[in-house]
Amino acid sequence: MADGVCSGVTCGGHGVCQDRAGSAVCVCDEGFTGTSCSTRGGNFYARMLLVSGMAAPDIYKEHDDLFLFNIFHVGAFQPAGTFTSRSTYKQRLAFKPDGSLASLNQVNVRWTRKAGYSYSLDLVLRDGTVVGPCIDVNSVNRALAWSYAGRCTSPGIDVAPSNISAFRVCSAVGGDWSRARCGTTAYDGKRMDASIVIP
Repeated sequence: MADGVCSGVTCGGHGVCQDRAGSAVCVCDEGFTGTSCSTRGGNFYARMLLVSGMAAPDIYKEHDDLFLFNIFHVGAFQPAGTFTSRSTYKQRLAFKPDGSLASLNQVNVRWTRKAGYSYSLDLVLRDGTVVGPCIDVNSVNRALAWSYAGRCTSPGIDVAPSNISAFRVCSAVGGDWSRARCGTTAYDGKRMDASIVIP
C-alpha cells in the first residue's frame, strides 16, 4: 500500500481515508456521506433524540448537533454506612436509525490501515496524562476500529469519554514497538466517532 495516497486527505473531519487500489477513498462516519464526508446523510438526525421540556435526561446542543444525556450520581460510604462523598456522571445516549438505544457512553474510533501492522489504542486525558496502552495490541491486533465504552482493559481502569482530550493509535510491524508510528486526533468528550490518520 502506498502510504502517501491519503496524505492531506481529511475526509471533512467526519471519516477516515483509505488507500483503495492507489486511490484515496473516504470511509464516512455514521450520519455523513459524500466523497469527502462533508454532507450530512439522511440518517444524521436519526442517531439523536430530543425530548422537549425534560429536566433529566439533559439535552446538550453544540452547533446544530443535539445530544441526549443521562445524568446520575454515585455515593461513597464508609464501612459503617456514613456518607462521605458524591460523584456526578454524565452518560451520552446513542440511538440506532430505528430509534432504539444503541449504546451508553461509547465512542467509535477508526484509523487508517498500514499494511502488515498491528495496533494499540491510547488515551490522552484532559490533564495531559497518557493512558497507554488503553487497549493493547493483543486485543486490537489488526482491526481498523474499536468501540471504546469507557474501560481501558490493559491497565483495568475506567475512563469516561468526557475526561478524554485525544485518542491515539500506535502501529508496529512484527511487534517492534520501538519504531511504532502513532496518529492522534483531538476529542471533545461528546462525539460518538473519532477518526485517526496514522502517518
